[in-house]
Amino acid sequence: MSLLPTAHAADPSLRLLALPLRALGHSGGLTLLTSSGLPSGTIEIIDANLVLAATPCAHPMFAGVAVHAAERLGKDVVITRTGLHPETLDPVTSDVALHSTAGVISLSDMLFARHEEGGLWLVRHGGGPFVQIAPGGLRLEMESPFVTWHEIGDTACRAAAEIVRLSAGGR
Repeated sequence: MSLLPTAHAADPSLRLLALPLRALGHSGGLTLLTSSGLPSGTIEIIDANLVLAATPCAHPMFAGVAVHAAERLGKDVVITRTGLHPETLDPVTSDVALHSTAGVISLSDMLFARHEEGGLWLVRHGGGPFVQIAPGGLRLEMESPFVTWHEIGDTACRAAAEIVRLSAGGR
C-alpha cells in the first residue's frame, strides 16, 4: 500500500513525516507498516533502511518501541512525538533507534534542527551524538555540525517553524 503524508491527513502528526521525507529526498510511494506495536500510520522506506512513525501520544506511550522494532526489523527507526499542538503548545521530540552490527543504539528526546545550509538533523538538549537525516538514510555523528550552542538553538527554532507550518496544513 502506498501512502504520502499530505495536508489532508486525519492525524496532524502524520503531516510532520513530510519533514524527514523531504530530507531523505524521497518522493515515491511508501510502504505502510500495520503491525509491530508501532503507531498507526508508520511507514517504511526500503531504500533508506528506515522506519518512520509519528504519534500525538506523549511519553511513556511507545517507550522502548523504537528499539524493539529496530532489533526485530533490522532497520533504523524514528518515532516522533508531536502532541496535539506541535511546537505551539507541545514540544516535538523523536526517539531514534539506529540498527548496527554491534546492536541497536538508542537516542531519545531528540529535536529536529534545520541547518542553515538546508540539512535536517536530530539533536539533543545537552549535547551528545547528532543524527543527520539525508538521502540514503540516517547518519550518526559524534562531532557537532554546529559551531555554537546558539547555532543549535537557531536551527531548532528554524525546524520548529517548519513543523508549525506543516501541522497547520502548509508547506
